Amino acid sequence: MAGLKALISLSFGGAIELTFVMLGCALPIYNQHWPLFVLFFFTIKISFKSVRMT
Repeated sequence: MAGLKALISLSFGGAIELTFVMLGCALPIYNQHWPLFVLFFFTIKISFKSVRMT
C-alpha cells in the first residue's frame, strides 16, 4: 500500500510540475520561453526510457 501511495504522490507532483512549467511559458507577463526546454528534454527522456523497457 505504501508503494501505491508513493506512486500517486509522484504522479500528482509531476502533473503539478508540468502545469507550472507550461504556465511559465504561456503567461504573457513572464514572456520567457526557456522553460520549454524542460518539457522538450522531459519528453526525450520518457521516450528513451520507454524504448529501453521494450
